[in-house]
Amino acid sequence: MRKLVVVFCMLLCFLLPMDVIQAENGHTTRTTTLDVSAKADSEKNEEEGWSWTAHADGSYTLLLQDVNIEVADDAGICLPRDKAVTIVLEGQNTITAAKTGIIENWVNLGPGRYSTKTIQGNGSLIVRANDGINIDRLQIESGTVEIHTRNAFLGGLTTNEAYIQNGGNVHISSIGSDGMYLIGEMQLHGGSLHIEAKDGIGIFTDDASAVYNAITVDGGALYIDADRGLYRNKREGVEAAVTLTNAVIDMKCRRTAISNKEGKIIVNDLLSWTVTSPELFAGSYELEVDAADYQALDSLLQKITGLDADTYTAASWGALQKSIQSIDRGLYFYEQASVDAIRNEIQSKKDALVYLPADYSSIRKVLEQVPADMEMYTDASRSRLYHLVFSIPWDKNITQQTDVEAYAESLQKAIDALERKPIEKEQQPKLLQGHRQKLHQGDGAYFITDGGKKFIGIQIDGKEPAGHQFDFLENKTIYLKPEYTAQLSEGIHTLTIVFENGTLHTEFTILADTAENQMSLVEEPKKPNRQKLEKDISAPDTGSRVNRNAWYGSLLLSAVGVTAILKHRHKNKVK
Repeated sequence: MRKLVVVFCMLLCFLLPMDVIQAENGHTTRTTTLDVSAKADSEKNEEEGWSWTAHADGSYTLLLQDVNIEVADDAGICLPRDKAVTIVLEGQNTITAAKTGIIENWVNLGPGRYSTKTIQGNGSLIVRANDGINIDRLQIESGTVEIHTRNAFLGGLTTNEAYIQNGGNVHISSIGSDGMYLIGEMQLHGGSLHIEAKDGIGIFTDDASAVYNAITVDGGALYIDADRGLYRNKREGVEAAVTLTNAVIDMKCRRTAISNKEGKIIVNDLLSWTVTSPELFAGSYELEVDAADYQALDSLLQKITGLDADTYTAASWGALQKSIQSIDRGLYFYEQASVDAIRNEIQSKKDALVYLPADYSSIRKVLEQVPADMEMYTDASRSRLYHLVFSIPWDKNITQQTDVEAYAESLQKAIDALERKPIEKEQQPKLLQGHRQKLHQGDGAYFITDGGKKFIGIQIDGKEPAGHQFDFLENKTIYLKPEYTAQLSEGIHTLTIVFENGTLHTEFTILADTAENQMSLVEEPKKPNRQKLEKDISAPDTGSRVNRNAWYGSLLLSAVGVTAILKHRHKNKVK
């Protein structure tokens, strides 16, 4: 019994049509063209998920609800060329065909008589075919459409009059051909259109049969990755423009982004522009393009106008002016980066402006008044001045000139406020020994002082003796040499000793060589020993210091002289 059941099931499968395949979504996969071009009445196929509805106005609706069509040798769907048809997408629909995914039947019509085919809905449609979609006049309202083609005869999507997209999302991937080959115009008002045609043109429009073939993008988003982006051809003398406005434009092209064989290229008020291409525009075109935005640059230039060139160094101001002179006022919006770059450069040069240094002549003039000898002033007043001098702000610029002048005034006040130290009364030099001494011509004479502050010189009777005629010994003693006193006349002479801190005046007497004077010399204090004086640099005492040998010698000579005189008188009396 079990064997009979297995055999029956195998027989049943064999007897079923070969084009009926169960799809993953539960609907049967259709393996033949869904041809509704001649269907005048409504029809529904729940197993395959589609329905064809006729309307009173002569239009039709084709509902695709999770439909799967796989045709090995023909088109996927064939529509009536002379009827308006709305294709409603629900769920995920796929068409895989050897030739064209969606096509119209042949009816001899001309431009202006073509019927519109509209795609809308919440679902999606994926088309994989050599030629994706070939419709005279196609309009996309909503839904998602994906087209994948390879080596298409013309392009992944082809029209004979118009392609109009108001919404939805359309993706076209074409290998070996153009993305969209449109005889007629192309309009994108909303939604998004993505085209990948690295071997061809993203969107090509032709004016065959003198059909209007403008390219107009005034809404939505256009994304193209192709050899060339947009190309409007002109064969029949049709005047048309390529217009891009109020949309998102993103194109990556190997050769040219936008071409109009003859006519205008209008680009303005775009939401965004991201285009990379070796050549941006091509053809015999008249360009109407928004200028770059110079508002930020002009605002910066207005600020620079208010600057005073005389306050900056010539080098920094010259660098700023050089950048300003390089501004190109003829740039377009797609060259905004260049405008922004020059603005940033000018801002950088403005920030790098260097002020001229302040004029410090007032401070230098005040510094000339600082006394050379600061030791005569009190520590406190000197400290105030020193602090100001060592803290002079030499880094001020011309805009801070008032600060410099104020500092000069502070310096002047500090100089004016210097306080002198109390003047100590200097001790006058003193003569310790040798005052009014008596000596014979040819005798050396010593005058001992307390040294004074600094020895300057001497005068004898108001005249300066030659330097070799006296000595100033280490112990502050003036020594008149014998060869000098030998030149002096008998009598009283004045001696003036000059020190830095005062002058000493004294007298000394040159005696005649008589016995009376010899006796007076005996009574004179002993003269100091020069060698001992030169060695003794200690403070001298206040008494007279004499040479004993000289004193005794004088005394002996005096005694001999007296004896001789007495003998002479005695002889005279005896006679």
